[in-house]
Amino acid sequence: MHKSCIVPGRLGKREDNPLHFSSHSKYCLIISAMIMCTTTAGAIAGDMAGPDIKKTVSGKTVHVTTSLGPLPITYHANGTMKSKSTTIANLTGVGKDKGLWWISGHKLCQKWTTWLEGKAHCVSVQRRGNKLMWTGMGGRTGTARISSK
Repeated sequence: MHKSCIVPGRLGKREDNPLHFSSHSKYCLIISAMIMCTTTAGAIAGDMAGPDIKKTVSGKTVHVTTSLGPLPITYHANGTMKSKSTTIANLTGVGKDKGLWWISGHKLCQKWTTWLEGKAHCVSVQRRGNKLMWTGMGGRTGTARISSK
């Protein structure tokens, strides 16, 4: 059974209530609400190995599918990343952010400076052509498209 959910790191202090959000999390709420995701029973078979994930995203822009359109994230080879979204800026006043990305085991991890409360989040990744499917903690899933720049 699929149902809508919020992306990694439920925002707020009460894990048992996904609708409880702290006041400083407005921009995180909007970003989280934009990500289209489903709940699944577990990780998807065929996840990519860490070195393959690194080779796939390093130096590329990944356009994460959201309900308001794609969110482009540029993964630089030096382990930094950045993103800019007019849609997010119009909704929250925080339309761009930067952060760090790395590989941990067989997962792609990232930590934004501001977005998602600046907390690290890691996902398993599958690839089909120029499309990525990711699975996060708790079975949250999503899709993205890879471009060369």
